[in-house]
Amino acid sequence: MDQAYEFKYVLEFAHQVLKNEKTKEDKILILDFMLDVIREDLKSQKLEDNSLDFRIGVIYEISKMKHHIEQELT
Repeated sequence: MDQAYEFKYVLEFAHQVLKNEKTKEDKILILDFMLDVIREDLKSQKLEDNSLDFRIGVIYEISKMKHHIEQELT
């Protein structure tokens, strides 16, 4: 699978999951879980440079989503 497609798929998946959550707190919990899974993946695997860039990009985008939701809570 092409990495650009994977990247788009992961972000679309995150958006779809968030649509199903009712509260902002639940959305933050889901995003935290997704971030933890990706971070653990980074720790446990030897990754090629392009895989590393892909995961860092996903972490960055999901973190932005989380930040936006957290800002709405305040």
